[in-house]
Amino acid sequence: MNSVPQDEAPEPPGSRREGLLSPGYVDCLQACMALKGERIPKAVLMGLTGEAFRLFYDKSAPDRSPYVLAHNPLRAASTVLGYSPKVNYYPDTEQAMEGLDEHLAADAAILHAEGGWVSVLRREPPAYVVQMADERQERWDRDRLMESWQREAGFLELGLPGFYFFGLGEKERKPDMDEVAVATLRRGVRLMRRRTKVGGAAAGLLAYEDMAESLRRKPRGYQQAALDVLRYSQWREAGVPYVHAARQAAVEYLDTVRKTFTEEAAEHLEKAAKAFRKAAELFEEMPAAPALQDGAHPPTGADKRAVRGFSRARKKIIRLVYRLHAVETEAADGMRKGADIQERYLRR
Repeated sequence: MNSVPQDEAPEPPGSRREGLLSPGYVDCLQACMALKGERIPKAVLMGLTGEAFRLFYDKSAPDRSPYVLAHNPLRAASTVLGYSPKVNYYPDTEQAMEGLDEHLAADAAILHAEGGWVSVLRREPPAYVVQMADERQERWDRDRLMESWQREAGFLELGLPGFYFFGLGEKERKPDMDEVAVATLRRGVRLMRRRTKVGGAAAGLLAYEDMAESLRRKPRGYQQAALDVLRYSQWREAGVPYVHAARQAAVEYLDTVRKTFTEEAAEHLEKAAKAFRKAAELFEEMPAAPALQDGAHPPTGADKRAVRGFSRARKKIIRLVYRLHAVETEAADGMRKGADIQERYLRR
């Protein structure tokens, strides 16, 4: 399945390498692992990071939903693959550049630059070889790198405000890939069934419940109805493309994993993959939000028609959300059962 939801809005930031949209840090990790001789398909890496199973929904700020994380995906994937990853922190850019220069003598680095995630592959004095998430490589001088490096409060996890970069470290062990798959499936199930919110954002099945609750609430007056349109539009444009691609990746990941699982375990993963495939199809059916022209007060006739149109579409969206909840419940159950059976087999 390579189709994407139909939408006239620009695609959200990220990378669509190998046909799968994802946040740029996944592609940067793939590039750094390639330098270590690890050629890992993007869908598999999205499974290992948890990206394939991730869904968050913040009903107060739907446009931030795609960027909410419950764990550091780079640390999760590299650890299960046997590396000794490290997130490096510095309070200012001068110290950060000194630390980066020292690190690059032995390893590549991933950092958050202006405009997106990048891999700093190596130093070729006086330049730095920087690879974008879409595989373009550029040579940046020291000043450009310092200016572009984003100051943030943590690196894909909570932390002090400052400058961060991530390094894979050394490969300390060769993992059993069936054990890695079982651990990845269990983490995916925990994320999908998570009942506690992260910074106000609901995860997995709870996210669908929050969406349905928000959509079922009858708006009081035009302003509330217009706000509902805006919030749905934000989630539809910012969130749906990511989740749609994530479910495509989940299908590919499960199809890869089940090839080495026992027949009984593989049957459950096949059911989970079928459910994720259906979820991707349902996201393709998610209606585009009507655009409010200018939000003028009093509202224009075009805005009133847009709000009335969304009121009619609301029932369809609610039905889709309930169906997504049902099929992803099936997916989580299939993953759990497959992991349980395979783990018992591995312990024999």
